Amino acid sequence: MNKKITAIFPFGGIGGGAIGTKQARPEAFGIVGDCEVICGMDVDPDACRNFEAFTGAPCYQFDYFSRQQYIDWHGHEPPEDWRELTPDDIWRACGYQTPDISYRSAPCKGFTGLLGGEKSQSKKYQALNQLALRETELTLKAFEHDPVPVMLLENVPGMRTRGKEVLKQMKKLLTDAGYLLSERIYCCGEVGGLGARRKRYKLIAKHKDKCPAEIFEPTPLKLKTIGDVIGPLPMPGDVAAGGPHHREPKLSWLVALRLATIPAGKDWRALEELDWQNLRVQHEPRNGSYGVEDWEKPSRAITGAAGPGRSNSATAISDPRTGYSNARYNNIYRIYRHDEPAPCVTSGVHPSNGATMISDPRVNAWAGKYPGTYRISRWQEPSSTVLGQTDIQTGALSISDPRVKTELYPDCYGVQEWDDPAKTIRATERVMQSACSIADPRVSCSPRNGTYGVMAWDATAPTVTGGDVHSGTSAVADPRIPKDYERGVWIIISLDGTRHRALTTFELAMLQGMPRYMPDGRPFEMIGVKSDKKARELIGNLVPPPAAKRWIEEIGAAILCSRMGVMFRMSLSPVWVAPEDEQPQIIH
Repeated sequence: MNKKITAIFPFGGIGGGAIGTKQARPEAFGIVGDCEVICGMDVDPDACRNFEAFTGAPCYQFDYFSRQQYIDWHGHEPPEDWRELTPDDIWRACGYQTPDISYRSAPCKGFTGLLGGEKSQSKKYQALNQLALRETELTLKAFEHDPVPVMLLENVPGMRTRGKEVLKQMKKLLTDAGYLLSERIYCCGEVGGLGARRKRYKLIAKHKDKCPAEIFEPTPLKLKTIGDVIGPLPMPGDVAAGGPHHREPKLSWLVALRLATIPAGKDWRALEELDWQNLRVQHEPRNGSYGVEDWEKPSRAITGAAGPGRSNSATAISDPRTGYSNARYNNIYRIYRHDEPAPCVTSGVHPSNGATMISDPRVNAWAGKYPGTYRISRWQEPSSTVLGQTDIQTGALSISDPRVKTELYPDCYGVQEWDDPAKTIRATERVMQSACSIADPRVSCSPRNGTYGVMAWDATAPTVTGGDVHSGTSAVADPRIPKDYERGVWIIISLDGTRHRALTTFELAMLQGMPRYMPDGRPFEMIGVKSDKKARELIGNLVPPPAAKRWIEEIGAAILCSRMGVMFRMSLSPVWVAPEDEQPQIIH
């Protein structure tokens, strides 16, 4: 009996579904199937390159757009060497053989609720949405002489609403081709036992002749916490152990402060309730700090304080010795009245060498202006008379407008708890766009004396050793606070005693269930992808391998049963796709 289960992956991305397929071991009545990936297909060359690196199978750079769809999406004609994909291209890419499974995850940008409603209805995104339908049509034609036993579509739940017309046409194509259909919303995290929730829409099409056996649903698994997944990983920034994608993203100082003040489990909306009055940096010195000693009296005790304000000891003096001799000119630092004649003009350029200074009373250049100049009206009070002025210094109205809220999506600046499952990993780069930061509790250790020593900014440094902050006093209390939008990797301990930081790209990939190591043993790395933005987009779009593994195992078991002629099995799991006589009616 043939135990091999083959699969192809249109819109294969970097190969998440294919990785899970290679790991799958479907079993039916003691027969264990061997899963093989024939090929992947994707328009993105970076995705194709990484599909091949992760799976070892070829990935073809196919563009599923029709010419008109290409123009609608890109806004211009395709290049001269571009041509529309044909069913024969797909047949040839599959090595002139029919796969057992076609696993597709078409582009979802036009279906997701993160895209504005008006924008999603534009010609550009409608062309993108049509890719799912066009791929289905091309695949059915490529294998019309020998249908694919099972075709599986995954997408965002919004496909049922924003892609309603696309699904209607797709279901008709499939049912006309002899397929039985079933659609569900699943959490990939529960299917694969991940550390992240990920709701996805699944449309499965089972050919009634090629796979007559019923297909069961995979039983849900317990979700892991974020800490379960990333706790065993190297600390962020350790690119030697975690690979190049484990570097910490550089955030602006202002963003880092926002993250530090958001309680774990909440997002940017918590900033609106922030008690900022109690979070201000304040200095409350002891009595005597900043004291100035009297020249005529004994000094207080001398301590080892480095400067004024650091203790209540003697650190400053009212010294009557100005250092100026009687031979000095008497107009040094002299300020002349506005209504008296000026003295002789000398070549002095500073107040200390005779430059003339004046007490200039002209501090109001607009004394004759109306009293409404520069006036700021309160939001809740009636407006003053509207004048024909266009500038605030001539009487134009100004207002203290309290409407400064930005309509952000939920989870912007979201900080997740260490021991909770992660929220859905989205194709975003920055913490201000999704919940991709974590309250990381791993900030403690027990080193020897001198380790992590912090020197005062205005003190002499101790002996310089050959170590770093982990083995000696080699850090400094730097008073140069970064500017709000200065970017860097900042470590701020939050009020809950943890560090609220951005997840690294490597950690996001691990939450999606990607393998920690490449097939050759190197740490996880996306080949040829240099920017975190592109890497995170590809990771956010992938099918989690552990979830794909369990779906393929259930589908593969049904295919094995069909080959053995077994149409009925006992199982505690619910039926995913029933035989034809048990099919529920699907309204198109």
